[in-house]
Formats: sequence, structure tokens, C-alpha cells
Amino acid sequence: NPEKVIQGKVENKTIHINGYSDNVMSGYGMSYSIYFTFNEQGIKYNFILNEMRNGASSVPASFFYKKDGLAKPSAAPAIIDIDKAINSLLFSYIKTLNDKTLTSDEALGQLKAAKDKLDLQIITQEEYNKILNELKIYIKE
Repeated sequence: NPEKVIQGKVENKTIHINGYSDNVMSGYGMSYSIYFTFNEQGIKYNFILNEMRNGASSVPASFFYKKDGLAKPSAAPAIIDIDKAINSLLFSYIKTLNDKTLTSDEALGQLKAAKDKLDLQIITQEEYNKILNELKIYIKE
């Protein structure tokens, strides 16, 4: 659940998250790190599987791969479960990070900035009306 583990900090448009996901495969959970980088093109991520844990015992991620980086044939079922868990986590985090919920004050600030642009004839009335309609839902009366 991203809301429970997003405790990273933003530095230079990057968020670093350390997390743990339970019951990824056969009673094992996984410890992971994700680096999200934000730029004009969108969100890029780097997912690092640190280890798989079952109670006090743990298995490093390298256990599932040969030295050349290819998956060990015996690890194929585990890797499928791990991949599913990773994809689920990534989509959940990205959805949370893309959530465009604004506070009333943030929406008012954006609306005032748009009004200034309208007054300076930087944007058209139609563009301002579109912004107004998008922000109305966040503004409390």
C-alpha cells in the first residue's frame, strides 16, 4: 500500500522509497527500493529487489539469477510471482504519484495565477474557463 510506505523525500525531482511487500511467493515477502525521477517526459523508475524474507530467514535477489544475469531455470515460478508483485507495486505507486488532488488553497493559487495570465492576455478567456472548471471541484466555499 503506497500510502503506508511512501516516506521518502524529494531531492532534485527524485523520490527514493524503501519498502517491504508481504506474501509475494510461498510465504516470502520482498524488501525493495524504488527511485522515481520526475521530468518533463514523465516518471522514470528504477526498481531494486533487495531480498526475499520468510520470518528470520532471507534470500538475496541474486539467488534467482545466474552470474550472466539470466534467470535460473529452477527459479522461473518464483520470478513470475516476483514480477507480478513488482508490477502491481509500480502501478500502485505511479497511480498515487500521479494523483492530481489539490487542496483548496493550492487550487485557488493556481486559479489566481491563471486570472493574472488572462488579465495580461497571456491566455484566452476560453483557456481560463477551462482552468476554472478543472479547479472548481477543489475549491471550498
